[in-house]
Amino acid sequence: MAHVHSLLPLSRSDLEFIWLLTAGWDDADLRSTRSTTKRLFLLDTVGDPLDRLALQLGAQAAGFQLLDVPRDLDAAGVLATIGPLADAIAVVDDSGRYDALYEQGDVPVLTVRRNGGGPLEVLAHLYRWYMAGQPLRGLRVVWRGRSEATLTAWCEATRQVPLQVTHVGERDLVSPALLEELRRGAQQGEFRRLRTAPDHDVDATPRADVRTLACTIAAVLEFTQP
Repeated sequence: MAHVHSLLPLSRSDLEFIWLLTAGWDDADLRSTRSTTKRLFLLDTVGDPLDRLALQLGAQAAGFQLLDVPRDLDAAGVLATIGPLADAIAVVDDSGRYDALYEQGDVPVLTVRRNGGGPLEVLAHLYRWYMAGQPLRGLRVVWRGRSEATLTAWCEATRQVPLQVTHVGERDLVSPALLEELRRGAQQGEFRRLRTAPDHDVDATPRADVRTLACTIAAVLEFTQP
């Protein structure tokens, strides 16, 4: 069992396993013969219809029934009320009220979106490039968005993936502690910030399409299960 709210705990083999699971759902057009025997509880304080559609498609394909959690529960209330019934919890939240869910080890939690983005967005982009046979080593990626969560995930991706990621912006948004941790470790790629976009191979700023995100969600749900 594993949470997916950051890319840092994921090894390169973990990433490739998730991409291969994603490819399976992509090839099957998200059709599954599995019965919905598991429960995925959704904490959604944002109300983004595209996220919900992707969750519905991905959860159903992976054999999960999608159930809503009342917004008035805090993290402790969620665990007390939902925990014994949940096979996984999905979080779409900008409030930070549910961060304590990642500190428990009984129910896997995946961040679908936090502060406008997050790791699933990055996994979905990387999947498309990986499966298209585009070499990831030295791939020049630019990102010009506003979501610090997505930007942080792109920075985290350079730990295991040999990308050159450039944040195009006026100020640094990634934690200096994270940058230092990557520099001291075996960082495979490169992360930097520039004020203007350099020559690049791909612009990762647009959101991943619903289908790709749904396939990624189905794959991550499989990955988190014991």
